[in-house]
This record gives sequence, structure tokens and C-alpha cells, in this order.
Amino acid sequence: MNFRRMRVEEIMTVNPVTCDPKDTVENAATLMKEHDVGSLLVVKEGKPEGIITERDIITKIVAQGRSPADAVVEEIMSKPVVSVSPSADITTAARLMADRRIRRLPVVSGDMLVGLVTQRDVLKVSPRLFETLDHLRGFAYEPPRSEMEMAGYCEVCGSYSPRLTEVNGRLVCPTCARETG
Repeated sequence: MNFRRMRVEEIMTVNPVTCDPKDTVENAATLMKEHDVGSLLVVKEGKPEGIITERDIITKIVAQGRSPADAVVEEIMSKPVVSVSPSADITTAARLMADRRIRRLPVVSGDMLVGLVTQRDVLKVSPRLFETLDHLRGFAYEPPRSEMEMAGYCEVCGSYSPRLTEVNGRLVCPTCARETG
């Protein structure tokens, strides 16, 4: 599988869960729970207007002591919408997510929502794009400091690290090295 030629439309979720900007935050939270998703695209007449995440609800409503039943989605949704075309290649989508520090990218044809691609979707088909997406979590790629270190996945916790070292015959990240060493 050549990930550089794979297009967003091949990995996107068609018909993602959406809500209306005028919906209550309580309704949005209920939809998230029912569909087991952490975010909703906010759509008006088929056009994406914004996105609302669990974090938005917690930080902008719950932590402020506001009632989700009295708040409207459009008050707290993130906007403007950063989107990608269904014909874009997944490397372009991954770079856009990394550059904008977002994990979810609406897929728009013309101005109409046709799908959603997430960081997880990209990683499923192309783990080699991890270095690009790693910027989403605030890491900058650092080359190994010595020939004894290498980049890869920790054999203890499974997370990616640019600085794996060998400890007791296993390649481990700095955190696991401190805990086992």
C-alpha cells in the first residue's frame, strides 16, 4: 500500500455524527455518548460551521459552572472549520492536522460536508506518518543523541519515542528506562 498516493476519501468516515449550531450542549453531549465519539461536527444545511469536543464541554461549560441544558453549541464550538478535500492525499491531511494541532479534519467537497478523517484513521493505514502526527501532541522530532539510541516504539509501553535505549535486552523510551532502571 503506497500511503503517499492514498486519498482521504479512502480512509474517511462517511456520514460522521453531527449536530446543529442551535442544539443545546446537553443534546450534543448525549449524541456523543450515544455514538461513542469525542466530538461532533456542527453542520448547518449540510455545511460545516464548527466542531464541538468533549474538552469544549468540560472547559467552557462544566468548569465554568454553567448548565449544559442552558448553553447552545454555537456558543462554544471551535471555528472556523479547517477542512480537507476528499481527493487530497493522506500525507497532506496529516500535515494539515499537525500544522494546525488538530486531531479531526472535516472532509468537504465544494462547501458540503462529506466525511471526517481523524489522526487515528491516518495512523491505521500509515504508521510511518507518526512523526508528522506526533506534532499534535506537542513533540518535536529529535534525532537520536547517540548511536546507542534510536527512534521507534517502546517495547514496554508501546508509545513512540525518538530516543529508545536498550535496557535489559529491550528497546524502551526514557520514561520506561527510568522506571525499570
